[in-house]
Amino acid sequence: MRDTSVCEDRRAAKRRDKTVTPRSVVLGFSPARHGCRGQGMTQTQGQQEPPTISMVALANRFKTIHSTMPDRDFAFVLGAGASRSSGIKGAGDMVRDWVQLLYCEATGDGRGDGEAWACAEALKISRYDRDDRAACYSELYHRMYARDPHLGYAYLEHEMREAEPSYGYSVLARIMDGTRHKVVITTNFDNLVADSLSIFSKTYPLVCGHESLAGFISPKVRRPLVVKVHRDLLLAPKSSPDEINTLPEAFSGALAEIFRHRTPIVIGYGGNDGSLMKFLKDLPSGSIPGGVYWCYWDEGPAPTTEVRQFVEAQNGCLVPIPGFDELMLLLSNELEFEVPRNFLLARAEERARRIVEQFETLHNRLNSGKNEPSAATAAIDSRREAVKPVAQTPVEQTEQASPETVSIDLDAVSKAVENTIQRTPEPMFWWQWEMRAKNAKDIEERDRIYQEAIERNPDSSELCNNYALLLENERKDYDKAERYYKRALKADSPHANILGNYGMFLENVRENYDEAEKYYCLSIASDTKEQSHINHYAHFLYRVRKNYDKAEQYYKQSLEMDPNNVEALRGYAVLLVEVRKEYDKAESLLKQDLNIRPSDVVSLSSYATFLMDIRHDYDKAEEYYTKAITLDPEDEYSLRSYATFLRLHRKNYKKAEQYFLRAIATQSGDVWRFGNHALLLLDTGRVDEGLAMLNRVVENIEGKISKESSPRIIVAMWLYAVCLRLPEGWREALAQLKKWLVADKIVVGERGLGSLIEIIKQRGHPAAEWLEPLAAVCMGKAEPSTLDGWDAWRDA
Repeated sequence: MRDTSVCEDRRAAKRRDKTVTPRSVVLGFSPARHGCRGQGMTQTQGQQEPPTISMVALANRFKTIHSTMPDRDFAFVLGAGASRSSGIKGAGDMVRDWVQLLYCEATGDGRGDGEAWACAEALKISRYDRDDRAACYSELYHRMYARDPHLGYAYLEHEMREAEPSYGYSVLARIMDGTRHKVVITTNFDNLVADSLSIFSKTYPLVCGHESLAGFISPKVRRPLVVKVHRDLLLAPKSSPDEINTLPEAFSGALAEIFRHRTPIVIGYGGNDGSLMKFLKDLPSGSIPGGVYWCYWDEGPAPTTEVRQFVEAQNGCLVPIPGFDELMLLLSNELEFEVPRNFLLARAEERARRIVEQFETLHNRLNSGKNEPSAATAAIDSRREAVKPVAQTPVEQTEQASPETVSIDLDAVSKAVENTIQRTPEPMFWWQWEMRAKNAKDIEERDRIYQEAIERNPDSSELCNNYALLLENERKDYDKAERYYKRALKADSPHANILGNYGMFLENVRENYDEAEKYYCLSIASDTKEQSHINHYAHFLYRVRKNYDKAEQYYKQSLEMDPNNVEALRGYAVLLVEVRKEYDKAESLLKQDLNIRPSDVVSLSSYATFLMDIRHDYDKAEEYYTKAITLDPEDEYSLRSYATFLRLHRKNYKKAEQYFLRAIATQSGDVWRFGNHALLLLDTGRVDEGLAMLNRVVENIEGKISKESSPRIIVAMWLYAVCLRLPEGWREALAQLKKWLVADKIVVGERGLGSLIEIIKQRGHPAAEWLEPLAAVCMGKAEPSTLDGWDAWRDA
């Protein structure tokens, strides 16, 4: 229940599903259960790094600029990553194919794994990186097809033959058709953009798939424009290093004009070619209006130094995204687009009606006034014969209509189509159901949506996992939650996020720590590059196992992977404060956290608490608390911590109580959020009210306090229990308290316990003379050895 400690978790974090990123919690690490997440950037020595914003922030900016700045247009720059969900292999996947072919040619082994064999020397190229295969795409393409370019073209055509525009392209088509943001610049050879416009709009773009068409490119366009800087698939596309090393001069001039008038959003492009990337780098600094938004896959390699330098030079931002479709979904939401199902059905019906009417008109014209059927009429009549029912009833046999009276009842056809649609469940991806559940008006509707979604998608591990989270965190139906966790694991047992979430369930709900640790380890083993799982386990080792050395090892491992990982920074800072007492090092981590997220309420309030508890810099602490509450006036931790600050260090009890009541009104946190309010009541003479509130806290120590709570909070509560559990329960509480003070060396810091101790002494506590020395030990003002003369302490 400690309200003032830098080391406390503000609340148990909601675990993330695959699409929703939760809000992190206090300095005290709170594991975020999950799905997708953005990776922090590693700073290059001596170089200013571009800021990183979220995908949601980009969508919000897009809407704001679209709505309020009619003079500012966007252009989309697409690379191979934008086409993966449409069924086209990325550059890295194609490289993997070629490596296997070359391995087979070199060794004669058609079944072996070419990856173990592959290296720059074996492949006869200048470089090869298994973690970034796309970087050697052009060089390996040249190695494969330099002697027979048409074989390379055939390979590319074959890989793209069955590509269908994904959902993201449907949104892009509607943006290009219905807004002023009509330009796409792409290194891709495919026709997904043009196909999407053909399918999802009534507009066809100007496609410049060859530099000879560059003269038709203009920054002010009336119709959608697609510029293929590496040419079209059917116009000798460029792939080899020499071909893509330099952008044709005709394209350079045209693109320079576009970027003087449009803000680029880069998606799926890694900057691995020498042509477009070199062109972008050579643009004058700050010459692109609105900068550039460079989106990169959050689970892939971080943007290269070259990319980061370009983005910074243009005053742009980096945007980690889980995929092209997910980003376009957010843009669709901001622009209030509907799913294009109705448009597609209406368009198909319109086309069908038009064809049928043309058929009837043609038939009537050809048959009017003629005794002999023409070849066309014969063909039509033969088609009628071909579609007769296989079997007919006697009535049908006697009531055959002549060919001249055959017509198509369009209303009946339309009705049949509607009936078919009604009988056919609407196909939805799991994440579409997830978005519907997230937007539900209440928990009952959300529960119903999840059940319907799982009924239609019984093998979706994602939906089972997310429904389990709802059952655990909101329904508190733990048995049912566990069934759905197990169902999710059965559907996708190696999935790291599900393994980690189930591990947290076993830790926090079942308190089955051995099983929880097993699942944490499985989670890490299944995805060794996912930091959140490492952070979860480090937190478990710290809070539950009290294996501080091993916990520190895992926090360090996480920070080696990404020095700017906020959860690892906060978790390690807690350990340094509570256990190692390395305050300078802890403060450097907290400041690093603030540099990454200067407007984050958690970062601000956590650092404020550190300044109050450890540095005793009260003016600066109040400054940071005020900033945090200004940003989020309903943040329970900030309100409660600031109230404690006002009580202890400003003695402004009236204002402190106002903030305590605001914190309680948020309905956040566990019962221990009442603890410092109770102490304030005691300070102001409201003894019965204060003790009643404190007893409420003490009654809930065991079984109801969150396992995410800081050890310092738990120490404070056991101290209250020693004071209040009379006549005999205080001895058991003292044994628990001694364990934390001696074995774990945890102290609570300054808490202003004078009023409580004095009141309890006056009420005749059996160990009244030892309560003050005990409080001094708890607050770190005396060593535990000062209590050795106390019989109850020695026996505890």
